Amino acid sequence: MSQIHPKLFSLLIATLGFSVLAGLMSVSPAAFAFKFNPPKQKPTEKPATETSKAAKAVVETVSPEFSVLMKAVDVLFKEKKYTEALDKIAEVEKLPKLTPLESYYATHWRLMIALNARNLELAGVTLDVLKTSERMPQTEKLDYTKKIAALYYEAKNYPKSIEWITRYFNEGGDDPSYRLRLIQAYYNNGDFAIVAKELRENIDAEENAGKTPSEAQLTMLLSSSLKLGDKAAYRYPLEKLVAYYPNEEYWNNLFKVMPNKTTMAKRLDLDYYRFKFALGELKAAPEFVELSLLALEAGWPAEAKKIIAAGYSAKILGAGPHAPEHKRLADEAAKKQAKETPAVLKKNEVDAQKNKEGSALFNLGYAYVTTGQSSKGIAFMEEGLARGGMKRPEDAKLHLGYAYIQNKQKEKATEILKTVQGEDGTADLARLWVLYLNPPAPAPVVAAVPVLVATSAAVAPTPAALPAP
Repeated sequence: MSQIHPKLFSLLIATLGFSVLAGLMSVSPAAFAFKFNPPKQKPTEKPATETSKAAKAVVETVSPEFSVLMKAVDVLFKEKKYTEALDKIAEVEKLPKLTPLESYYATHWRLMIALNARNLELAGVTLDVLKTSERMPQTEKLDYTKKIAALYYEAKNYPKSIEWITRYFNEGGDDPSYRLRLIQAYYNNGDFAIVAKELRENIDAEENAGKTPSEAQLTMLLSSSLKLGDKAAYRYPLEKLVAYYPNEEYWNNLFKVMPNKTTMAKRLDLDYYRFKFALGELKAAPEFVELSLLALEAGWPAEAKKIIAAGYSAKILGAGPHAPEHKRLADEAAKKQAKETPAVLKKNEVDAQKNKEGSALFNLGYAYVTTGQSSKGIAFMEEGLARGGMKRPEDAKLHLGYAYIQNKQKEKATEILKTVQGEDGTADLARLWVLYLNPPAPAPVVAAVPVLVATSAAVAPTPAALPAP
């Protein structure tokens, strides 16, 4: 870098009178400080003479004409007369035989003025010129590149913001927040397929690193998937949201896109309502009634009785014009359960043990689970599943997982539920149970997607005055 002679410092300060204005794009005065640094000498070399030092030093000068014009630029800039200030810079650049320092300084001023005037095309062209100069540090070049991208974003010119953020990374930038800003710009530009791809990769990477993806990222991916009409992709962020940020709205939305009562196999209605019941999402009397009836039809009166009791406890059943129907349902469940005497269950056990296939033993086991004898019942269910011969083995694994849940054996439930397969809703219900059972452990939350806020403050300060000797 060329050096400026110390005797010129006082002249520059007196004639230019530069001020530093606070603004969005503050620049350290050190970035403009040109100091005299004699070259270091190797220990083996003899000290250079004062004459040789003077001969090697490169001295840059500024003309009186340059000083007068630049002082006028400073006045116009402070008065926010940016067009006139740019015209004055043009006059400066027409001066004959500008020194490299003068040329650099005038160009830097043009960048400052263009940015404050929101003339981003000019700012970009000017920055490209400054990037060829060794006087501007690489970090400062990247900083200005980011700031032009931010101003394009503020102006809602998302294609240009994308262009400049991309340039920032291509030129060596590594600010992770700008990767999220880039995704946000793509989103605002309607490039939802790119957003979905980038966010999916980002979320997967954060989880693999043991971090918790931000809710903002997940909801943006959710929105992008919805706008793309991709229901399969829509489920991915919803499942993450109910895992990391569970609330009633996210669960309800997940129910809408997962196989449900109207789209899954009819035989899974009972399992569907069981999950909603566990989640606390049964809100209306008809749902309690239907779940109770399904349990009775399946041959589980003790389970139906517990569901009805929960409905009465929540004051959802037993009130209103249908209260008599609720009473009849409760009586029916109690009557059927009364028939499940220990003697009856023991006889069923003997019969089931004689059967080479496991279905009868498995069902007997679940009957024990519903009556509160979970450990005994689960042992029969496990034995029945091991015997084989199940008409629907995937359903059996789903029900064994539910039995483990009732017995508070979360690890075993998770293990068996993760093995459930099927395209009719069985595997989907199993995955819901796994999500419900395994909320993620607390982890560092990744910062939300930054929102670029418009500002009316001055965009950039004037170049700082050169320091006194």
